[in-house]
Amino acid sequence: MKKVLLLITLIILCTSLVWAAEPESKTISVPIIASSPETGVMLGGMAIYLKKEEQEKLKVDLGAMYTQEKQTNIFLVSNKDYNDKKIELVLSYQDWISKYYGIGNNTESVNEEDYDYEGFKVRGGFSKEILDNNYLGIITSYEDYNIGLDKNIVGIEGTAGVDLLGVGLSYSYDTRDRKMNTRDGQYFNYAVEAYNHDLTDYKFIKHEFDYRAFKEIYKHHVIGFQFMLELNCGEVPFQKLASLGDSRLMRGLLDGRYIDKNKFAAQIEYRYPIYKKFDGIVFASLGEVYNQDFDIDELKESYGMGVRYNLDQEEGINLRFDMAFGDDDTKVYVTLGEAF
Repeated sequence: MKKVLLLITLIILCTSLVWAAEPESKTISVPIIASSPETGVMLGGMAIYLKKEEQEKLKVDLGAMYTQEKQTNIFLVSNKDYNDKKIELVLSYQDWISKYYGIGNNTESVNEEDYDYEGFKVRGGFSKEILDNNYLGIITSYEDYNIGLDKNIVGIEGTAGVDLLGVGLSYSYDTRDRKMNTRDGQYFNYAVEAYNHDLTDYKFIKHEFDYRAFKEIYKHHVIGFQFMLELNCGEVPFQKLASLGDSRLMRGLLDGRYIDKNKFAAQIEYRYPIYKKFDGIVFASLGEVYNQDFDIDELKESYGMGVRYNLDQEEGINLRFDMAFGDDDTKVYVTLGEAF
């Protein structure tokens, strides 16, 4: 099944070049070749498809990866704006090797354990503008997860796998000049999603706050800031715990290096021009996962620098190269689009 899904996604990535022939649309595709000890050689690609009409905007992000160790990662994210309404659709499938260190903000690297992780996710959202730049919406999701730990982890919900169905509400405020590589404006999103025990294996509520602000302090010199807070109430399964570390937030940490019930994180970026289509960036992040009490003295930190190659000036689409440092480790990221 996963090979079929991968093949379909790769076909879409290739045929997306044909879509770009439409006068009002454009597609940017990038092949990916990488390697790591856990995966071996990785092959795949990413693409962004854009279509703009007078009363409608469509953006679709596509990606697919397949590794030497027969691991798969596929995703599709579609955002459509028309008149005063917004529709979002997220589809993802991942069959990957992940690492578990325990739960908490101070777990030790010596506790590292590899496990197989397979997950499928469908998420949809619809929102309507209720005031200028203010949107109120509904969200729903279905997620199916299976994991294979080498040893039984006692007392942690979800280690045998879960099926989750969530329903919730969202509110957003958006004054950004553009969604990709924003130069000016603010963005705030609050989402609350409830998982009912009558429909799923667990009952819990997830609150997510995301605030971003951007300011062009000089021509093409931009300061960006992001603040994120995640709060979970109830019986939260392993797969839905808050985590620190990925290519967007707390770069420099291993993906999901720290997990717990709640999360606070913040990051700042300075973006500046280098030469023609090349831009530079420096960034720093602070974050912490915690069960009940947030402790400012326990904040983790990461920082780094990067280079951008502009693929589309009007839409702000960049090929991103980042090198980040955290926990005495160095991580390199190559992808399409900014971290936030």
